[in-house]
Amino acid sequence: MVADASNPTMANLIIGIALNTANEGEVIKVRNSGRISNSAWSSLVNGADVIYVGNSGNITNDVSTLTNGFYQKLGVMENNDTLLIEMSDCVILE
Repeated sequence: MVADASNPTMANLIIGIALNTANEGEVIKVRNSGRISNSAWSSLVNGADVIYVGNSGNITNDVSTLTNGFYQKLGVMENNDTLLIEMSDCVILE
């Protein structure tokens, strides 16, 4: 299931970052440590940004855009397209 920071019922249920796309119910590979690269991120974030779970399966570097639900750190960008995964516990927003 795609993580969605606006859905508080998903808080503390995120296990990692999907390595491939799939339809709901299909098997995917997930990484929860190490590094993951995605060239599409270079237009969304900058090197050294802290990255969080966003809405609707996206990532974000700006938790001020998350006004309800929760936020959870996924890691830190090493450069514009490589994330060093450093997942943390969720912070529930009220």
